[in-house]
Amino acid sequence: MFGAIITVTGMLGMLSIMTSGSPTASQIGTASLLVPQGWAVRGLVQTMHGAPFMELGTTVLALVAWVSSSSPSACGVSTAGMHRRLL
Repeated sequence: MFGAIITVTGMLGMLSIMTSGSPTASQIGTASLLVPQGWAVRGLVQTMHGAPFMELGTTVLALVAWVSSSSPSACGVSTAGMHRRLL
């Protein structure tokens, strides 16, 4: 089940790349921002096109918000066992 969710969200995040030549690419690119993969792709594309730092800052802040909201401790998962296994 987890793999299916990752696959679907990954494909949704990559919509802006798969439809870059389409006339509706801007609307589809906005839809891809519903998942963190879409924000990562947006940052990559902005970097490749030489976007200003402030524009990249917004993308980075959005990614940080996604990561902090989906961290294991935010989901109620204990990370104590993970730390012991890593040491």
